[in-house]
Amino acid sequence: MKTIMTVCGPIEPDKIGLTSMHEHVLADLSFFASPITDDIQETSPINLRSPIEMKNLCYLRNGWLGYCSDNWNLRDPELMTREVQYFKDQGGATILEASAPGIRCDTEKLREISKATNVNIIASTGLYREETWPDHFTNMSAKDMQAHFLDEINCGIDGTDAKAGHIKTAIASGSENEFNFLKAAVWAANETGLMVTVHTSYTTTIEKRRKILQTCLQEGMKPEKLLLCHIHNTFSNQNMQSFLQNQELFQLDLSWAREALDKGVNVCVDLFGTPSDNDSFDSFARADSIKLIGLARLINSGYAGQIVIGNDVYQKIMTRSYGGHGYARIINYVIPALINSGVDKKIVNQITTHNPARLLQH
Repeated sequence: MKTIMTVCGPIEPDKIGLTSMHEHVLADLSFFASPITDDIQETSPINLRSPIEMKNLCYLRNGWLGYCSDNWNLRDPELMTREVQYFKDQGGATILEASAPGIRCDTEKLREISKATNVNIIASTGLYREETWPDHFTNMSAKDMQAHFLDEINCGIDGTDAKAGHIKTAIASGSENEFNFLKAAVWAANETGLMVTVHTSYTTTIEKRRKILQTCLQEGMKPEKLLLCHIHNTFSNQNMQSFLQNQELFQLDLSWAREALDKGVNVCVDLFGTPSDNDSFDSFARADSIKLIGLARLINSGYAGQIVIGNDVYQKIMTRSYGGHGYARIINYVIPALINSGVDKKIVNQITTHNPARLLQH
């Protein structure tokens, strides 16, 4: 019988409930923090070296968040227990914790959070962007990487008996190392039946996206177990000047999403509630409404069986405790908006419960 592996052990797929398919619960994301030079600090209206204060959220949300090291610290178990409890109180049941070695923190504490809140949490093996890799992975062969992933899947993570129930991958630079790692992750998935999530960003070219997908499929990855996260990054351009100079650019582009879905893979629309407008670089976040419209169009085009959603809380200012929506944005905004727009509740349930169960069971 197939099960879903959580940090507290296996559960039956029909016990999964409402699931967020991309989150970070205990994570060190400090590599995102940009260096604070004297010139930067002199230009900033706030002290970037200080802990987050509520009065400074307006500045952090509009570009200065990148320099605030406290913003990238999700290592406090008490804080994150409160955040996960809020998710539970709003009707959430399961979280896919996408933090891989190099950014994940304290698997035993993650299990304690799961027990305290009664929320199923699935931990990840794999790796994230190459600059976050622990040193011993840098010169590791693909076969040795595969063996490491299998050990975390079959035996446990970081000296615990909490087993990984998901494989996280990321392609950023597109280096040979990253693609060798991607192959190793696919091999581990083929052997275990686990799903694989692939991270890309808004800077990833369409050519690189196609190479990623082709590599996975050529190495034997079952498309129905492959998830492309952050798919909304392909929905629109993110540069303000481009829009101002050519208003025709301000329209949804679902061509890559459709191309990938037609290959049989799954996509995740996530980052709901993210504050990423950047006045300094003249860029703006893709509003939740843009993500929602793209999501609804994909649903109405017949792809509901291949879509999942998540919040991707990866910054402290995204938590409820620090003025954000926390893990419940998909519950309090996305789901009601879809239903109000005419999407059948059965379809919403498919996206939030049945599709996650299909992907996660092995």
